[in-house]
Amino acid sequence: MTSPSKLLLVLVLLGGCAAEAPQNLEPAPPSPATETPSKAVPASAPSPVPASPASAPEAAPSSAPAVEAPPAPVASKDAPDLEVVSIHRAPGLALKTAFEAELAIAESKKQRAVVMFTADWCTPCRSIKEALDSNPIVQEHTRGGRFLIIDVDEWRGPAQRLIEGADPSKLPLLVAVDRQGEVLVATHGSKIGLLDPHTTGQNLARVIHGQEIVLPGYQDDPKRRRELAIADSRRQKTLVQDRTPVTLEVKAREKLPDGQERLTVDLKIHNNEAGRRYWILPTFVAPPKGPVEVPTLSGARFKEHVRAGFFIYATDPPVHVIASGNWGSLELLGYTVDVPSGTTQVQVHKLNSVTVAGDRLKFTKKVPYALKIEDASKQVAGRTLEEPRTIELDVKKSYTLSVAP
Repeated sequence: MTSPSKLLLVLVLLGGCAAEAPQNLEPAPPSPATETPSKAVPASAPSPVPASPASAPEAAPSSAPAVEAPPAPVASKDAPDLEVVSIHRAPGLALKTAFEAELAIAESKKQRAVVMFTADWCTPCRSIKEALDSNPIVQEHTRGGRFLIIDVDEWRGPAQRLIEGADPSKLPLLVAVDRQGEVLVATHGSKIGLLDPHTTGQNLARVIHGQEIVLPGYQDDPKRRRELAIADSRRQKTLVQDRTPVTLEVKAREKLPDGQERLTVDLKIHNNEAGRRYWILPTFVAPPKGPVEVPTLSGARFKEHVRAGFFIYATDPPVHVIASGNWGSLELLGYTVDVPSGTTQVQVHKLNSVTVAGDRLKFTKKVPYALKIEDASKQVAGRTLEEPRTIELDVKKSYTLSVAP
């Protein structure tokens, strides 16, 4: 039998199950080796990693006055409106060319350019983009800015080489650049104060003007931080309260030689919760109750996206399980499912948990929060484990969907 440690390693290679640290409200700051420290932070700010009591000398009282953070820049009355531009791949388009074109547009409109390196699994990236797109407080602070959004997975390779001295290995990375694309200032977006729109807007204004950020005042105030986190959670719930959890539309039907039908469907799943979730993709039978032994376990992914992985458990019929990010969405266009001829309903199941060989399946760190696949019929097979093992799929809620002609 496979040892537990070897099984966990193999599941990682299959593309979806790795033990990970608990998710904080904001990611831990990147290591000093890859980040420019903020000069505007008072010298008395505590270290993010406290020294151990055994080795840390007791600090002597200081009579030096506290250093006040400089005020954030304020846009002039005639400053142009904020613009946010996502640079996407296109046939024949080089990222460098698109970047230089955007810098020229910024200059013509008298805007200051800021590049934000991002990815669709990066939660702080999503928070910044949502704030720029819809928060009037942040939008007022950032007037005069032109934010260029570059996905490091979509532009893998060119993104990492685009700006000399900017390393987008930790996200989100915000880089203010001059008219020649040279770095004025760079900072990681997880440190700008994403729980408070005023702090977010002020720090983004500093970046726009080439200044160092100031760490949020609530960072050392657990009570205030908790209040802001609760308010942010309520805001998120308000944003998703009208989203239908699961919708499905049949686009085509094909008769198969074995008497079954192959349905081509457009499937949309919305995770209207703060936690990540596993989902069973459309099936015409209920998932097995309790632990059940399966002969094989496979990994696969949709060809369009490097992180669009899912699991295939060899039940009868096989079960496909995919993860969604917190408050996230899955949109699979052209997904195919084989059903007996005459089937009028299928079900999608939201899971509490997935257990494999006695171990609860964990989420990978990089689960896309807004995954859209234009052609879900194109898939790439991963590894297959041939050794039998038990699985248990704990269903939280089932959604019944019509596929009647």
